[in-house]
Amino acid sequence: ASDALANGGDGFDPEEGEANEEDGEEGGWDLEDLELPESETPKAAVNAHSTVFVAPAPGMPVSQIWTQKSSLAGEHAAAGNFDTAMRLLSRQLGIKNFAPLKPLFLDLHMGSHSYLRALATAPVISIAVEKGWSESSSPNVRGPPALIFTFSQMEDRLKAAYKATTEGKFPEALRQFLSILHTIPLIVVDSRREVDEVKELIEIVREYVLGLRMELKRKELKDNVNRQQELAAYFTNCKLQRVHMRLVLSNAMALCYKQKNFATAEHFARLLLENSPNEVQAKKARQVQQQCNGKQDSHELNYDYRNPFVVCGSTYVPIYRGQKDISCPYCGSRFVPATEGQLCTICELAVVGADASGLLCSPTQTR
Repeated sequence: ASDALANGGDGFDPEEGEANEEDGEEGGWDLEDLELPESETPKAAVNAHSTVFVAPAPGMPVSQIWTQKSSLAGEHAAAGNFDTAMRLLSRQLGIKNFAPLKPLFLDLHMGSHSYLRALATAPVISIAVEKGWSESSSPNVRGPPALIFTFSQMEDRLKAAYKATTEGKFPEALRQFLSILHTIPLIVVDSRREVDEVKELIEIVREYVLGLRMELKRKELKDNVNRQQELAAYFTNCKLQRVHMRLVLSNAMALCYKQKNFATAEHFARLLLENSPNEVQAKKARQVQQQCNGKQDSHELNYDYRNPFVVCGSTYVPIYRGQKDISCPYCGSRFVPATEGQLCTICELAVVGADASGLLCSPTQTR
């Protein structure tokens, strides 16, 4: 009995490993054989992909997306594609001298990117800044670059240039006007109306640059009084704000009166009275008219106010109606034919007489 208990009892034969059915009338465990089909051993799943990690292909850089379908020089400069920006400006505006635009190119590129350093030892990450971006923007839709130069900034510069002109700070005013002319090719506006305003701004600035250059040239001429009078007279032919036109007319009137060119001085006095002068200016103009009434000029000037003309932006001589002239493809300044192929002395950017397709500063112009 003790052996049976030690071996698990119930007639279990440890040597045989199964119940002993011969010790009793009943068989104990009713173990029956089952007819089952052969089991199939499951094969190990085969990985359809390689066990080696393959990095995804890089997408197109945002800067490349910016320039892919753009014909705007400012957007190409913002993307860092300076070569294509220069080619666009050369084709559209006939620009050849890019030296004044170099710092603007760099400012555009730096201003349209944000720079992040995650770790001190890691390289700086450049992040493109898109115009109108928000957290709800789709990651699959890329906007144009955010440009740091805007048309509203040009209007602010124009006001500053007007103020400097009124105060007689001509070098400062000229610098302000030129900065506008140099920046306009790189700005982008949203509507056709703004395109027209940009073109109008170019015309305004062009007139002031021409006039201020002649005035600064006049101040350099100490001994040539005839040339001084001519340059002062040509300045009155520029399209200026009324407050500045009154100052220019007063100056030309005084110069001609002092040199006894009475007929020309009387002409400027009459124009001054037509431009709503203040009390002091009006009084002086009437006095000049009284003194010059019926008198002639003592010196001949290359100036005929009876014949419409434009002033050459290089030689500062009148180009009268009917005479041939050529123009700057960017700022529209007029020149005598002999200056063809030379750099425009007004905008300092384009080649006089060059073929160009015209200013392109809005996506609406290409739709």
